[in-house]
Amino acid sequence: MLYDASMDGIDDPDNPVNQMLGMVNLGLSDWFTPFDPDAGRDPARGFRYA
Repeated sequence: MLYDASMDGIDDPDNPVNQMLGMVNLGLSDWFTPFDPDAGRDPARGFRYA
């Protein structure tokens, strides 16, 4: 949808399509903000190596 000209503005939180799909904010300032920092990976979990 990001490359569809008819969806221009879909990244705006006030856009009805954005609200209908329950999208996260796609604004540049929010790209590196964790979605849910409280649900991060448990550091004691260890790693699985393939």
